[in-house]
Amino acid sequence: MAPETFVIEVYWDDFSPKTVSIFGSYLLTKENIIAFGQEYDPLPHHISEETAVDSPIGTLCASGIQGVGIAHKILCDNLLKKSALVAGRGFEEMIVHRPILPNQYLTISMEVLSCVPHKYKQDRGWVNYKVQLIAADERKLLSYKAEVLFLKRPL
Repeated sequence: MAPETFVIEVYWDDFSPKTVSIFGSYLLTKENIIAFGQEYDPLPHHISEETAVDSPIGTLCASGIQGVGIAHKILCDNLLKKSALVAGRGFEEMIVHRPILPNQYLTISMEVLSCVPHKYKQDRGWVNYKVQLIAADERKLLSYKAEVLFLKRPL
C-alpha cells in the first residue's frame, strides 16, 4: 500500500478564537466497542452485552478512552491531516458526560479557545481548543481540551 499523501491547507493563521466547527460522522458498532474493550479496557460494560447487563452501568458502552480515540480520528480525517501540525502538548479536562452506546453516529464539535504565538519560534503558534463528541440526537457524550502547535503560513 502506498503511503498517504498529505497536502497542507490549514495553518496557525487560519484559526481564530470562538470559532466552532462541526466535523465527521462515525458509526460506532457493538463490535468496535467489544474489540476495543477486550484489547484496552476489559471491564464488564465494555466487553460483552451479557456481562454489561450485570454491571453498574447496565448496558454495553464504549470506554471513555475509546471515545477520545474516535473524536481524534474524526479530527484527524477532517482537519489535522491537512494542517501544518507540529505536535500536540496535551489533553485537559477529559469528561465522559454520558455512556457512549453502540449503533450511534458520532460527530465532533471543535471550538477554538485561544491562539498564542510560540514564545521563541516565530514560525509557529499554539492553538487551544475544546472538542465535544456528540451523538446523532445532539447529546454531548464526551469532551476534552487540547493544545496543539501549528506552523504559521509561510511568507
